[in-house]
Amino acid sequence: MTKKARGFLLFTVILIFWCGAYVFFKPSARSVLSENDPAFANFAKIFHSVEIENPPSFLPQAYVETAPGKFESLPKIDSGKIRVINVWATWCPPCIKELPLLAKFQAQHPDIKVILLSYDLQKSHEELEAFTEKHGAGNLPVISDSRLELRRILPFTVLPSTLIINEKGQVLYTIKGEGDWTSSEVTDFFKAFMGSSNHEPQP
Repeated sequence: MTKKARGFLLFTVILIFWCGAYVFFKPSARSVLSENDPAFANFAKIFHSVEIENPPSFLPQAYVETAPGKFESLPKIDSGKIRVINVWATWCPPCIKELPLLAKFQAQHPDIKVILLSYDLQKSHEELEAFTEKHGAGNLPVISDSRLELRRILPFTVLPSTLIINEKGQVLYTIKGEGDWTSSEVTDFFKAFMGSSNHEPQP
């Protein structure tokens, strides 16, 4: 075999391998639920508002307190999983009302990670954990913005607010206001959402 033929054969093998790898690893073209999807429309009705982030953004590299005196970058907490991050405060009655509902939602959806992100300024981590335990959400992890890093980037004007994040760490939906996380509308939304390949945002 000539040198030219060997080069052509090598190029062909590499091209076939590259095409096969692209097909295998290529994300599905199917997107997450849009405003026109009935499951999304019904889901949005039970909250004050639900915004589709277009284009989606990644979680900011802010450090939050995950345990007394222990801090971790927010994007790294349970990375690689679908996350529901609920932003709340102990002085917020709608937030308190939502806590046990989020706890039940977590129990019903073990493949989704629910995280409580406190925006309290004068509560220790131990106090926050005792508070959530008292209000029926002791099964949920509590993190707090005790260094005030996150609120400089995400100054939520409505509490509670909730972020739905895909496995890549992209914020796909922002929810404002409380809602019944045990409702059939929520169940149907996440059933449809989980069924969307790779939970990719729309192009």
